[in-house]
Amino acid sequence: MLLSGGASSDSRFSARSSWVQAANTLSDAPEFSNTITSNFTTIVYRMARQTDPGLGGAPGRSVPIEQLRQRGRIADRAGNAAPGDDFSKAIRAGVH
Repeated sequence: MLLSGGASSDSRFSARSSWVQAANTLSDAPEFSNTITSNFTTIVYRMARQTDPGLGGAPGRSVPIEQLRQRGRIADRAGNAAPGDDFSKAIRAGVH
């Protein structure tokens, strides 16, 4: 579970409530969004950090970018997954 870290159920509920309130506010009065600094990934990550402040950040620079890109290519792993395999686990094999 993504948000299982050390966050209490009260803090998870509080964060979710604030997300719903923010969504409702934006629905009533849309705001400008700077897509350079705020996109789907960064917004979800920031919201998740509210629930679990211990959530990790970007990968360190100790791993070359080409190696990170290679790890992110899931097409071969997806194609090699057999029926009945845990697909989510199969496509993440070797990503660590």
